[in-house]
Amino acid sequence: LRCTYDAEPAQTSEESSVSVVAMLTDRDAGASTGALQFDIATIADLVDPTKWSDDMDHLLISYLMTLAESGSGKRSAASSGTVWKVTAEQVCDNFRPLQQQLTRLAMDNHSLSHKWGISGPKRKAVLARLGLLRMFNQLLEMYLPFLISDSANCSFLPDSKAADADDFMPLQVSLPSVKHTATAQDAVVQHSFVRRSVITGPVISFTWDPIDSSSSRPSANYNSQELYIGPLHAVRRRVFQHLKLAHFLEMLRTSATRPAKTEDDYDYPDDLAHVKVNRIKAFRAREAAELLHIPGEDLLLQSMFCQLWRELREFSSDKLRISYTHPMDDGQSRTFKVKFDGEGVDDYGGPYREIFQQVCEELQISDPGESANGSKRPSSWEAQPDRQQPQVGGENGNSSVPTRCFLPLLLPTANWTASGDCKERYKYTFHPASTSPLHMELFRFMGQFVGIAVRSRITLDLSLPSFLWKCVAGERLTEADLSSFDEAAFQFVSRLRFLHFQVGAGADGGNVDNGNISSGGSGHVHFAGDDDAQEGNNKQLLQEELDELLGDLTWTAKRSDGQIVELIENGSKLPVQRADLLQYLSLYTHCRLTESSAAVEMFRCGLTSIVPECCLSLLSWQELQDFVCGQRVIDVQRLRENTEYDDDLSAEDEHIQFFWQVLAEDFSEAEKSAFLRFVWARPTLPPVGVEFSQKLRVLSAVGDDATLKPDQYLPKAHTCFFSINLPKYSSRQLMAEKLRYAIFNCTEMDADFRTTEAEVAGWGGAAGAAGGAGSLAAQADWQADLDLN
Repeated sequence: LRCTYDAEPAQTSEESSVSVVAMLTDRDAGASTGALQFDIATIADLVDPTKWSDDMDHLLISYLMTLAESGSGKRSAASSGTVWKVTAEQVCDNFRPLQQQLTRLAMDNHSLSHKWGISGPKRKAVLARLGLLRMFNQLLEMYLPFLISDSANCSFLPDSKAADADDFMPLQVSLPSVKHTATAQDAVVQHSFVRRSVITGPVISFTWDPIDSSSSRPSANYNSQELYIGPLHAVRRRVFQHLKLAHFLEMLRTSATRPAKTEDDYDYPDDLAHVKVNRIKAFRAREAAELLHIPGEDLLLQSMFCQLWRELREFSSDKLRISYTHPMDDGQSRTFKVKFDGEGVDDYGGPYREIFQQVCEELQISDPGESANGSKRPSSWEAQPDRQQPQVGGENGNSSVPTRCFLPLLLPTANWTASGDCKERYKYTFHPASTSPLHMELFRFMGQFVGIAVRSRITLDLSLPSFLWKCVAGERLTEADLSSFDEAAFQFVSRLRFLHFQVGAGADGGNVDNGNISSGGSGHVHFAGDDDAQEGNNKQLLQEELDELLGDLTWTAKRSDGQIVELIENGSKLPVQRADLLQYLSLYTHCRLTESSAAVEMFRCGLTSIVPECCLSLLSWQELQDFVCGQRVIDVQRLRENTEYDDDLSAEDEHIQFFWQVLAEDFSEAEKSAFLRFVWARPTLPPVGVEFSQKLRVLSAVGDDATLKPDQYLPKAHTCFFSINLPKYSSRQLMAEKLRYAIFNCTEMDADFRTTEAEVAGWGGAAGAAGGAGSLAAQADWQADLDLN
């Protein structure tokens, strides 16, 4: 497959032109309506791959999807068909903002800035490129199932050694073996990798991926900066979202393990895992950490996460790929059935979804024994760039900022205390010091846990920085990725690099293309975000600043956990000289980006044992994050369009109108998420393009009293069936008040049946231990109660 414009030598003037109908033709109609005419030389120039970067093509794809969405009047960008109906007139109607964004991307890229000039791509060039991209996607729509299949990869092996690989064999990624090019032009961290059975992939080339005839690889410019996980890896940002999503879901469906058949449709398959989780035990473990200052490491196996791991570790990966829907589950697919010990809960989907959310909270909760008051993790929806950030710390220090989590697997990033406009503030990275065999097994299970959630269409409130998602998706890491977990470290590296070239390179400044430092047409080097660095700055002052920074600098780096590591032998005793500064910055960046490489490798290994690795070749890191975590902005209108009402209710009823007004206008994003947790046991809506497995059911309040005196009753949710009993409140203000109380104070599931006394025996030990926490007897009682066995 080669997407290019090939033509024989022209015989006549009419034959020497090419009609670019891909941008102007309704694919379904099959007829052109006013196609632009280009001669061969012009078309070759307009689609020249050296003039278009990956970011520019991705911007064009996003722009085209936006036009398709607005034109269709639908809220899903994955609406099939509409993307093929976008016309050249629609593209040109609001062309100026698009041109400005393309120009900005071109000028930030040194290799492109001189090819387009300050005005950027013109209309004709953009239309031609969009035509090429759309033609590529049209061809891809037919061949995508073949290209992403494992059989396609194996059929192109140079030899017949594919027998060692299976459908879910992950690559052995060796992130620690990162190579660097210590030059001003290349500050990119390069991944190297090892294959167990070398699958090179089919020989596929695209016009934006120049070919080197001397290379046996699919593309010569495809270096080891990115993890090669499929033939579409290098071009996935140029594929329409609805194509990727459709085939991603299809691959999940076809790779799922079929459960054993049952005699009765209402019986559960014998090979479906049944797990027991004692949430009370996990809660008391956190109490022990707070009252007795027991380290979370000693209480690790009492957590819900480890209880789930101990229950599921006996099952092979193929059993964890089971996707089963019981007739009573109301459309919720599952991999296992959960029972909460000592709680009156039946699992018809709600408890299954709830365990995923509670495990995510447990993984990210701060250590209760860290301080007297502890520190509550802010909601992920409060950490968005467009929302006002809550203050942390203050004049008296940063006592409210956690330094560690209760479980020793994740660690709050340094960005919790970042100043200014930090895009990734409340995030958690993998703990660099958690490298024991048990920790590695738990990181692998964490990947499996995420994979099971993906298969079950359950979104997770898992706040990981973008560089971790990039590692999982196999994307290139750059120096700028430091800012995703340590903004101060990125600014430190950027400032040192800027000072080095300003002082060392002289007036010409040099040309640096690392995404953060760029030289415009004047040759002046500009440090991104530094308002003080202007042309004409006193070189002597900059040199003094550089000398001051180098004065205390040694060949060491401080990791996220505070551990100081040496970058070279005896690095803590050796000062960094100006001549070696670029090498230091390269080693420092390498150290920080790979500080958790072992955990990342195990996490990815676990994920790819549940989700086929070829699926990851389709998604960018942003798309993978959105599919796992859902959209951070909850679209109330989309929820409203997927809502049903009881027979005696109508969407026009006054209290129903109050309900939607409160959700859309009165609730914050965090409150909207809490509402979804209350009624559906999930924090977000399904990703854009993924259909709702259940529709929200708004039901009347149950009981005569609730009907006669609705203002005295709270709403009641049924998480298994995504429904809510909503009293007819008399005002919008009262509706908001009752909903807020319910979603934040009525979060436990305990109303399906009454538990026996034997099932709840021993629950009172927590209160007793709290009263006598200072005595040795009380501590011995706690230790016995928290026995790992």
